[in-house]
Amino acid sequence: MTHDWWRDALCAQTDPGAFYPDSGESTLAAKRICALCPVRVECRDEALATGEQWGVWGGLSETDRRRPPAEHDTTAA
Repeated sequence: MTHDWWRDALCAQTDPGAFYPDSGESTLAAKRICALCPVRVECRDEALATGEQWGVWGGLSETDRRRPPAEHDTTAA
């Protein structure tokens, strides 16, 4: 799987800590960045395909990614 999309990811230009909040901290800041990201879908799909367990990827938190695929909202942050 190619990861060329990473170079266009907005998270690469921001504080990575926002995408890996401590337990109980909000994921809203990361999700807002993801909502504007041109490669959000590629990022989300990569996280789902690889079973990524940590952080916010493509606008989905760890909890979001554990939900059934039909519940993954691809339009909102």
